[in-house]
Amino acid sequence: MAERRIGRDQKPGWGGTYIARVRITIHAGAHGPLVREGTGAGHGIDVDLGLAHESAIKEAETDAM
Repeated sequence: MAERRIGRDQKPGWGGTYIARVRITIHAGAHGPLVREGTGAGHGIDVDLGLAHESAIKEAETDAM
């Protein structure tokens, strides 16, 4: 995360990017496992550092899935 200005008012805030890799394995009985993999990126921008982190990781996980 890095400090940055946000919005029209140029308030001080935070911005950053997360990258997530996700692997989902489904065991379907005698047919063997089904494996799907994905990669995604998420960006978080907020005046609150914690909320910027939360937004970035959630977006990255969702994008990867």
